[in-house]
Amino acid sequence: MAKDLRVLIVEDSEDDTLLLLRELRKNDYNLFYQQVATRQEMLTALEESKWDIVIADYVMPGFGGMEALKLVKEKDMDIPFIVLSGNITESTAVEAMKAGAHDYIVKGNLARLFPAIEREIREAEGRRHRKKLEKEMVRLDQLNLIGQMAAGISHEIRNPLTIVRGFLKMLADKECAKYREYFETMIEEIDRTNDIISEFLSIGRNHTSQLNWHDLNPIIENIAPLLRAETIGTNKSIEIKLGQIPQILLNPAQIRQIILNLTRNGLEAMPHGGCLTISTFSSGDEVILSVLDQGTGMSPEVLDKLGTPFFTTKERGTGLGMAVCYGIAAQHHATIDIETSPNGTTFLLKFKTNLLEKSG
Repeated sequence: MAKDLRVLIVEDSEDDTLLLLRELRKNDYNLFYQQVATRQEMLTALEESKWDIVIADYVMPGFGGMEALKLVKEKDMDIPFIVLSGNITESTAVEAMKAGAHDYIVKGNLARLFPAIEREIREAEGRRHRKKLEKEMVRLDQLNLIGQMAAGISHEIRNPLTIVRGFLKMLADKECAKYREYFETMIEEIDRTNDIISEFLSIGRNHTSQLNWHDLNPIIENIAPLLRAETIGTNKSIEIKLGQIPQILLNPAQIRQIILNLTRNGLEAMPHGGCLTISTFSSGDEVILSVLDQGTGMSPEVLDKLGTPFFTTKERGTGLGMAVCYGIAAQHHATIDIETSPNGTTFLLKFKTNLLEKSG
């Protein structure tokens, strides 16, 4: 079966490009490629598409392999980069490898290209997997610490807040009725503080969730009226597409919370007239819940910090909403993947179907 390969070719010679493509097709690749010959063309290609590998001619007029490599490094992209040359010397090869190239190949010996591509794509995937695991471990450690803190101080905070709220309510209804507006504002802030504490408590990894076999689709259908109520007066809409999926281990209350959080975030990210799409489908041994908005996407800086407790881009945000989502995902042994572009962002909540054999 042919494997998909998305290759960005930095080359100014059509003949050399054709030779390269012929060699790649010999090795049973289903090719998606683009040829670029200038810095601007390459910059556009890197921004608009994802690439499995970059293959660059070492010498070209005005823009060669080393300039292309520098551009990839400047954008902090972990894409395997192979340098081609008609007559590469040892010093040239050393220079390319020191600059960050993953391999160098003489154009007259393209037989080396296939094993080099296979090796570098495999190693790049390993690096991405390790980086993702390391990031997830850091996130879970943060959630665990926050959960421990919340469990230790929540009651000590809530008890005096409850008393203060009660007295404010009493004063607003009696002696200080003329200041009711001020008292209601204070009561709202106390309620908001209690909501933050509730979010705190739902983050911790040590909190045990009761998971049972459920169909995800009815949970979404039941919460749909509440979700659509969020769009009233906003000129935004929600579309729900539910596919055929097997039952999975869930805590319905927590799943409702994560759907509500992701939906609110998506709606806030969209301009007027935008449509948010919630869908479910199966892929391999996973059931996937997708929340797709039509916003402007997220920057790499925001994406890298997303889910970190107290990190927020909202004026009145607590920075706990996405942390709660990641905490719930961890309790369900699920993962959250994010795909973002200037055309919108998709959150993919992925549940494993083979965690336990369904009994009965």
